Amino acid sequence: KNDPQLQQLLRIMALCHTVYPRHVDASSQDAGDIRLSIDKLERRVRYEGQSPDECALVRAASSLGVSLVQRDNPHIQILLSSGQRETFEVLAINHFTSTRKRMSVILKNQKDQIILLCKGADSVMFSICSELEDEKNVLEQHVSRFAKSGYRTLVAASKTVSQEEFLVWASKFSTISTQTEGRNDKLDDLATEIEQDLTFVGTMAIEDELQEGVPETIRQIVEAGIKLWVMTGDKMETAISVGYSSGILAEDMDIIRIDWLGSESDLQERLENVIVDLNLHSKLERNLEREESKLHSFLKFLKSKIHRQCTSALEPLSTREDGSEQMNSLTRSLLDSHDEDLAENGSVSTRSISSKKDRALIIRGEAFKHVTSSQHNTELLVTISKACKTVIACRVIPSQKAEFVKLFGHSKTLAIGDGANDVSMIRQANVGVGIKGKEGREAVNSADFAIGQFRFLSRLLLVHGRWNYTRMSKVILLSFYKNFALVLSLFFFNVFALMSGVSMYDSFMTAGFNFFTGMPLLLIGVFDQDLSDSTMMKLPWFYRKRRGNASLSTKTTILWVLRSLNTAIVVTILPLVSYAFDLGVPATGESNLTGLQAYGTLIFTSLLFAVMYVIAIETHTWNVVNMFFFIGSFVFYFCVTVLLSNLATFYPVFFGVAENCFKSMYFWMQSIEVSLIVLVLEMCFRVIHVVDPTIVDIAIELDRGYIQHCSIDRLRQFK
Repeated sequence: KNDPQLQQLLRIMALCHTVYPRHVDASSQDAGDIRLSIDKLERRVRYEGQSPDECALVRAASSLGVSLVQRDNPHIQILLSSGQRETFEVLAINHFTSTRKRMSVILKNQKDQIILLCKGADSVMFSICSELEDEKNVLEQHVSRFAKSGYRTLVAASKTVSQEEFLVWASKFSTISTQTEGRNDKLDDLATEIEQDLTFVGTMAIEDELQEGVPETIRQIVEAGIKLWVMTGDKMETAISVGYSSGILAEDMDIIRIDWLGSESDLQERLENVIVDLNLHSKLERNLEREESKLHSFLKFLKSKIHRQCTSALEPLSTREDGSEQMNSLTRSLLDSHDEDLAENGSVSTRSISSKKDRALIIRGEAFKHVTSSQHNTELLVTISKACKTVIACRVIPSQKAEFVKLFGHSKTLAIGDGANDVSMIRQANVGVGIKGKEGREAVNSADFAIGQFRFLSRLLLVHGRWNYTRMSKVILLSFYKNFALVLSLFFFNVFALMSGVSMYDSFMTAGFNFFTGMPLLLIGVFDQDLSDSTMMKLPWFYRKRRGNASLSTKTTILWVLRSLNTAIVVTILPLVSYAFDLGVPATGESNLTGLQAYGTLIFTSLLFAVMYVIAIETHTWNVVNMFFFIGSFVFYFCVTVLLSNLATFYPVFFGVAENCFKSMYFWMQSIEVSLIVLVLEMCFRVIHVVDPTIVDIAIELDRGYIQHCSIDRLRQFK
């Protein structure tokens, strides 16, 4: 009450913002009710704004006796602890931007004085405050102390603006506000013009509390083999403090700090020293070796060309007795000189990375800005970042966040944020995740996925991400398998048909093959779960088993090709051999199967059965929906076959085929027998997983209770 500077600081907290008060109870506007504890205040007056930081400052000022009670454009009213009300007219607002890192309001008080109130980051505020040289070091120490405690710091300042100065500035402000091109940049420049020679008032610190479960989530993500990089606008000290509290940084980590040292040469020297300290020469040299290999191949081409030219030019010498030897000697010396130059200038020494200790890189936004201005420095930064387990970029603006993500565009990146300043980063990443919180919905609207809290990220990645990749991989491989088996069976038949191009399958049946087998595949992509969600949350490192496109690797694809080849051979060759050697194929009566349409239907049915068996084997999760459509696929196939067989007018070529086939016991025995042979061969293939199981196979057995007297937790030792 007796400190004018502190009262001015509280006024700035209560006036310099874009927050609106909403009164839940009309009586809360009374002086006796407004000066309450902050808990009671939140029940009676709710402050709403785009920034939760501003709302926190307004609530803090209210709890200390300077309360925002009313805001009706262009007026704003505060209530002091003495019961006195002060009303101000809002003349202009210079909004916060990531470039300026501050905001200001220009007000007219009841005495017709024009005052400017400003708050922002200390990195920009100290430079625009006058007469601060003597106190600057002490203030920086105070701000640094706040930052090391994990608080987000702000500096408040003010000044009185003369009537003449404001009229000139307001005229420019009004003119620029109506422009359409470059308006934002011009408004920033205009705001900077009036935000000069301010008087320092005080500093504020806001605690940005971690959400529930953040350290546990980060531990799981790191255990899954995912590198975590943090982009923040906070001070370096704040970022480090939050890094330790959230588990991103560990006490035994080597911390590498990169800051702007005043010149690009000093910055480059710092980066090169880090490369030397981390023993990362080998990585850079391997890149050089790749380029040298390309050059060496080109020189080999030149050598061969030079040899041909020399041979052509010295051909007359070969007619003499010693001409051939002279020509070869001359050519050899010329080519050897090229090899010597290459060996001398292109030699590369390799050194392996010896240090296995985890490292963390912390870089300021200003340093990052100058690093990316040089291609060489950028490559150095990328090399250092890849060698670090964690990277924290502090004091970065939104465009720099996106630029940092873009540097590693060759890798798969996921960006997660909760505010408008994270939008550019989210859009730049391969996968964007927005957190719906107090920072607004800009991040959510720009993201691919939206979650309520950060702790849900682990479930999104480790459970749903792994499930989705496993499902999609299985659907792709099964689709490839069944269609390849269909085509191969037609190819084998054409070998018997002397490559005449005749198809043994009816065209309607071939076209409907994916319809008959499609729904079970679709439901695998929807419901299938090889491991339960609880198991994957207990063993996050299983996520690494599916990284690097492991389920769609070349080896896996070749294995599925062999499986489809096996199915096609059994389904096609056995019935054709049976037909060729007349091994009981009905040739007379109503069950005559010797026609192309009838015998083709038999082989097609065997193929359908075999493919459905394989789909059933690969399905981990069975429920009522799966069973209904699995059985329904068979029913649908037979219904379509019977329907086509009875459309004599519309489709005479297939008339009566279903009647002949379905009345024949040979048809059913052959179809079931052949498909069962495929099933037996597939089960033999599954034996590989029993004899030489992977850790995932063991986890599946444990998860489903097939292995007794063993807990899933015991698999942690195998990570």
